[in-house]
Amino acid sequence: MKIILLGSSPAMLLQALILYQKYKNIEIHESKKSIGGSWKTSNFFDLKNVETGTHILAPWKNHHIYKESLKILKNKIGLNLYSLDPTPKKLSNKNLTKKELKKIKYYYVKGGANKIIKNLSDLIKRKKIKIITNSAIKKIKFINKKKLVYTNKKFFFADKIFLPYYCNFDKDFLIENDINFEKKKSIHLLIKFLNLKKIKKKFSYIQHPIFSKWVDRSSALSKHILLKNTVLFCTRLSNKGKREYNKNSTKLAKFISIDVLNYLNEYNFTNTQKINIKFKFYEYETSYRDNEKLKKLKKFTNRRNLNLVDTSEFMKYIGKNLSDLKKLKNYVKKSR
Repeated sequence: MKIILLGSSPAMLLQALILYQKYKNIEIHESKKSIGGSWKTSNFFDLKNVETGTHILAPWKNHHIYKESLKILKNKIGLNLYSLDPTPKKLSNKNLTKKELKKIKYYYVKGGANKIIKNLSDLIKRKKIKIITNSAIKKIKFINKKKLVYTNKKFFFADKIFLPYYCNFDKDFLIENDINFEKKKSIHLLIKFLNLKKIKKKFSYIQHPIFSKWVDRSSALSKHILLKNTVLFCTRLSNKGKREYNKNSTKLAKFISIDVLNYLNEYNFTNTQKINIKFKFYEYETSYRDNEKLKKLKKFTNRRNLNLVDTSEFMKYIGKNLSDLKKLKNYVKKSR
């Protein structure tokens, strides 16, 4: 039996490991040249495999599920975690009450997104699960119980196909099956302050920061994430920031740097000429479906006997699949 998964986000990689307990002929098709989805890493000047998105391991439903999910990350994927200090700010989570939020102690992964993808990739390779990059699924034809899959390279039959929430296909196939999506462009800015000796205030992650109108998320990439004795600041541009980016990206980088600097050191510094930074912008285009479009996709997958995977949030995926994930072998074998 041939099993196909579309996309290589951490959730889809975990899904492949769950499926391997029952099936052995499994292929992961990734349309990009590297794996990881929105968790992929990039280079920042001389630093390799740097996390360029503002990620966090946020709780999904309650502190019990969060703790169990962290155990999966540690025991099943072999990740080392550290507690976020200070605690992330302004997190919006409709699933958790204020009482539940008070019980949460936030953690993140040493090595960040790069370590998550590397460990999952190692597990995939151990199981001899195939990952085929630069392979975009264009359309699927349904012939009896078989699925004829067309990629940009070849076509083949599959018995089961697992799709992520935000999967993409050929334009005509999307229209024909009424499963359209939206394209969302995210722009992140990484900043390194040169010769910055004094920092009064620290932060780990802030959602909707009030210190800058140009960004809607900010995180500090500490030595725990970079595994080097340095700190980078990662911000995601707001809609206003995107408009300014199209006008003058260098000027915008300096504006945001001043906002971050003022927040860290609590003073009103305004001179863009004197600021000493290294910076780099990273652009991402991702697929997105709102609730209405997701309903149509679910209807399509049910009708065609396809399998839909909730990849909206990494920790949500883990929380929803705890029982299956607990059956996986530990990443590191315990010594006798």
